[in-house]
Amino acid sequence: MINPYAANFCRKNMKSLIISTDNMIDETCVPPYRLSKALSITNKSERARSLCAGYLLGRALKENSIPMDIEPEYNNGKPYYAGYPDFRFNLSHSGKYAAIVYNSEGIDVGIDIQEKRPYRLSLSGKVAGPKDTVTDILMLWTIKEAYSKLTGRGIVMDFTKITYVNNRIEDLSGNVLAYAIVRENNDCYVCAVSKSEDVLNLTFD
Repeated sequence: MINPYAANFCRKNMKSLIISTDNMIDETCVPPYRLSKALSITNKSERARSLCAGYLLGRALKENSIPMDIEPEYNNGKPYYAGYPDFRFNLSHSGKYAAIVYNSEGIDVGIDIQEKRPYRLSLSGKVAGPKDTVTDILMLWTIKEAYSKLTGRGIVMDFTKITYVNNRIEDLSGNVLAYAIVRENNDCYVCAVSKSEDVLNLTFD
């Protein structure tokens, strides 16, 4: 079970935070650009998720002494903070949860969290690879989406060309591309991915 608020860390300062939209958010802890974006969203649930994601980012920035009034720049679709090249992070939100994974060691990371929900059967053909060791399509989507966010390629990536085998993301030739840890609770899946095996020490309990 994922707690409404959970903080986890492992070696090399790699950390993951998860928060539920059931929590009250201190908006002063949300970076101004994220706060403005969130408050412009009319859908109440979507606005709450965006605020939670901004709050988690604000915590990570504060911990790493990065001013909150700085807006991130983007390189190949991946956000980064100019002047702080070793701070790497990724955000995700779905359902009633928001999540972040980050570190200050310059290690690329990705995270995805997905609410359990019905999906079209056609999704299987877009996600499953020939060697995947996970058969739950939504869980597999979460894993591969997290990896695509690590690379910055997002949904343009062909998920059938990568496989998930025993906590590893591999190409079809068996070369290890990244490491992944995935967890499930009653209403969502969450997966964190990194080029470093240290991600395997993260927990989401």
